[in-house]
Amino acid sequence: MESTTKLKGVIVPMITPWHEGEFDKYSFVRIGDYIFNGGADGILDLGATAELPRLTFETKKEKIDVVANAFCGLGKKLLVCTNGNTLEETCTLSLHAAGKRGIDALVIAPMYQPYGYLESVGYKSAVEYLAEVIKVIESERVAVPILLYNNPQLTSKDIPPQDVKALAREPRIIGIKDSSGNLEYFSWLMTMQSPDFSILQGNEKDIKQSLEMEADGFVCGSGNIYPRFMVNLFNEGDAESFQILGSIVDRYKAAGDAVKVIKEIAHKEGLIRSPELVSY
Repeated sequence: MESTTKLKGVIVPMITPWHEGEFDKYSFVRIGDYIFNGGADGILDLGATAELPRLTFETKKEKIDVVANAFCGLGKKLLVCTNGNTLEETCTLSLHAAGKRGIDALVIAPMYQPYGYLESVGYKSAVEYLAEVIKVIESERVAVPILLYNNPQLTSKDIPPQDVKALAREPRIIGIKDSSGNLEYFSWLMTMQSPDFSILQGNEKDIKQSLEMEADGFVCGSGNIYPRFMVNLFNEGDAESFQILGSIVDRYKAAGDAVKVIKEIAHKEGLIRSPELVSY
């Protein structure tokens, strides 16, 4: 894998602006421009911060189209999560994204379902499931890399270490984003780090410790509203900056919904037209 595919720095998982019951494309592009003007290295769309489980299949496809059309050519990394509730949905979204010019990587978890669901539909492990996804992608002769996504809050358990090891040997897989909040697990992941395999922290409370471990970067929802601060934190974070980050994380905890807080701040700052959460 060429070094240009290496994922590093600050990647911002974008919110889904919602206005009068619909996806607000205007605000989405506006906040994307704000993120990139703040110096972020890339964006990730359709993750948990985008309220993915609430989005219809058609809205997911629409968001992928907007990402490719609005941000291609900026020299920034464009990542999209293509997780579905079934293998068919994941493969369809993956092929849709892979066919778009400018998409740098697909971000895939072993389904947005309890981990035992894999077994119930005939897959013994994340390796088997993702091998099937890769097989479908390769059958269409597309070459977009894949970033693994570990989020036990959504799948009920971490991707087992033996599965990560096996998947890391697949040339198409270029790293893992870990949102577990488990520093012991993240520390183990760091043993897998290489020039071809990036380790990204996805839990903001653990950014400081992860940078001390020399993680390649982090994926931070706060980048939607504080992109320049998060970039400075990555490049030269000091004790005061990490205290500020701690206060931001505490605010999310107190509210019980980080996305709600981010949208309220983004609306107050004029970045989006409405603080509405995605509605079914």
